[in-house]
Amino acid sequence: MTLRYLLATLSLLMVLLGVESVINHVQSDLTKFPPLETVKMWNLLYYNFPPHWPSNDREFFNPEQIVATGFEVTYDRIFFSTPRLFSGVPATLSTISRIDHGDSPILNAYPDWSHHAAGTKSYNCSDIGLVSVYRIKLDRCNRLWALDSGVSRSLEDFEVTCPPKILIYDTETDNVVRRIDFPSEVIRGESLYTNLIIDDTTLSHPSMYPDPDFAESTIHEHRFTLMDGIVGIAFDRDANMIYYQPLATDRLFSVSTAALRNGPLSWGAELPVKLVGRKASQGLGLACAPKGGSIFFSPFTSTAIGEWNPNNNHQDTIAYDAERLQFVAELMTPSRDPGSLYILSSKFHRFYLKNLDPLEVNTRLLRIRGAVYESPDDSEFLPAIHQSFPTNLPFRTHSFPTVPSTSLPYKSRAVGQKNTYVLNHPFTPAHSGRPTSYIERYFGSFHHETPYNYENVGVINKQVASPFARLNMGEKPLPVPSPSSLQELHKFDGGNVLYTTKIEHHRGPPKEYRGFRYTRRTSRQVINNSTTF
Repeated sequence: MTLRYLLATLSLLMVLLGVESVINHVQSDLTKFPPLETVKMWNLLYYNFPPHWPSNDREFFNPEQIVATGFEVTYDRIFFSTPRLFSGVPATLSTISRIDHGDSPILNAYPDWSHHAAGTKSYNCSDIGLVSVYRIKLDRCNRLWALDSGVSRSLEDFEVTCPPKILIYDTETDNVVRRIDFPSEVIRGESLYTNLIIDDTTLSHPSMYPDPDFAESTIHEHRFTLMDGIVGIAFDRDANMIYYQPLATDRLFSVSTAALRNGPLSWGAELPVKLVGRKASQGLGLACAPKGGSIFFSPFTSTAIGEWNPNNNHQDTIAYDAERLQFVAELMTPSRDPGSLYILSSKFHRFYLKNLDPLEVNTRLLRIRGAVYESPDDSEFLPAIHQSFPTNLPFRTHSFPTVPSTSLPYKSRAVGQKNTYVLNHPFTPAHSGRPTSYIERYFGSFHHETPYNYENVGVINKQVASPFARLNMGEKPLPVPSPSSLQELHKFDGGNVLYTTKIEHHRGPPKEYRGFRYTRRTSRQVINNSTTF
């Protein structure tokens, strides 16, 4: 054995040990948390069709184009929303039994197939039915709120089938108890209503729009472009705070419910939006713990679930899985399963890029038991019979089959000791290597003050591939540009519509639509517009 061979072997061993130490380091950080359970998983989603429905017609049913984006958990059922992103989606709202022990159950249209006639293209907008539902919410009275965007094939030809509406179902009787049609004055052309918190108001702010610099997202080796505004939204009922994030941004914003309930703003007034922080990348799923103020989120590039509590700056990565946590579409802390964090993940990017492998698992419903602090106040949401989780009751139970766990016993984390906070100075210069956003350019060109009211942000551990790599770094506006560069800035009209440089004419926006869709460009052209400021 030569000396050269020994040195090469030793070098290879050192590299392998180095890689192993990094992997073990990630795993050791996660051992204090409960395991990531797979509740249900599907390669493709299939339905329990009635005999007369055209299930063999690919325009009506194409399982390779059906993606679940939202869910809700009751005591005996799980509801799923599957919007009509493409053709071939027969039902946009469905259920499975919570006591079904199968890994990949067939979906049942909810409440029945008569509510999904839009899939057959024989739908009347005055009918009680659904066109395309992205998210659903269950209230304390077991009523299911389904937000119907009214748009078919939103990622193909964006057909506005019907105006948006909300249908409210009584899950005890499965009947519609109320229908809410959106007034025409609150509907904007080519808007896509995808999420809801049960309240009503109409307000806007520049932070609610997508950022062209973050239109392109990356999950593993796959890159895709989506120029969407607010999709992730969560409500902290303790703090009376709404958290939200457009898809095309790495920022997380908040606004108080008191500000939203004040009604329309007076002329010149601005919604008091706060920049909470910045994440490792774009993300979709967002949830708040019922008590304690923790926020759960999942940046695309990290394939992980992050937890951050702005009250005490507690931060953790509670789950990491490069396969199961791709494109987390929804996070939820349902009161019908206290202490658990539910996660809906899919390979949406593969659906979107048309390179899906139907032999792989492409949709998963996951759960982390004990990830959420259980407050004694949670009992007010649960009848006495549901405050424990029996497994041998003679009637339908809400608990999943118990799976033996090899993880360490989980204990709720105590609130940390003294915290260190760092205030972001409003005139801190922007980092030269980071692209700027339209919000920075807009405010920097017309205002000297900081764009948002900043919250205190904390010192973080900036580990590689951590969801917190950029969280709480704060906004760093650019210096005021020279007058010659003002014409290159993005502009807002009085209705806060962002005008950009490239129009995708094939989308065919309605006549009343005043804004344009975006295309990521390396060099921007200037649109001459008659908007005055």
